Amino acid sequence: MSLPELRHVNVRHLSEVMDSVFMLLGGIYSWLVEMDQNDGYY
Repeated sequence: MSLPELRHVNVRHLSEVMDSVFMLLGGIYSWLVEMDQNDGYY
């Protein structure tokens, strides 16, 4: 994918967004592990 019109990247904002994505994925992972450990939960 190419974005030729993109001239600037706000690295601070990108970092904040990536932190949020990381927290979301970590939460989903924890939830899935908990579901897997609880036989009969689902």
